Amino acid sequence: TEFYDLGWVPTSWEQVEKMLSMSGHADKLEAFKNTYGGAGSEKDQFVALSTDSQFLIGSVQVADAQSEYNDVWMYRFDYAPLALRESGVGAAHGYELPICLGNLKGPYGDAWNGTPEKVIGKLTVEMTGAWLSFAKNGDPNHSELDTCWEKYDSTHRKTYVFDEQSHVMEAELSERLTLWRGLELYP
Repeated sequence: TEFYDLGWVPTSWEQVEKMLSMSGHADKLEAFKNTYGGAGSEKDQFVALSTDSQFLIGSVQVADAQSEYNDVWMYRFDYAPLALRESGVGAAHGYELPICLGNLKGPYGDAWNGTPEKVIGKLTVEMTGAWLSFAKNGDPNHSELDTCWEKYDSTHRKTYVFDEQSHVMEAELSERLTLWRGLELYP
């Protein structure tokens, strides 16, 4: 959302068409429209597209490959601190770091001002506990998680979602992964 508002990502289908054409993939425009065109408002469509391009697709590709050789645990942080919700940004990359590190005084910490202490405490215990457990045992599960954090594999793509009520989701990404496979937008 923030990148969309700043104009750092495509904000129209014409811009997507230009981006695809410049990288030799103009033939994928209709597939992009079919995949992202129904994602709510026009802004929602381009936020979904840019989120996939900048964060999701690469992470999933690495996790898929790594899960063939080692245990992998994937997570997503969906809780948006009060300041981000009120500004219309929602959950955003990097804003979980103060929670993960248990330090609201560092970078991004101000965004958590006004967020209920109960939520901050719960998320901090969940995340720091997961990282400590993983460092000690190679497994992020611990007694304070809302549910069992299941291992990731390329078939089910189980992802732990940190939120007010954390949960595990199974991500169905086949269509989107196929769309992005081999696509180099900025050669």
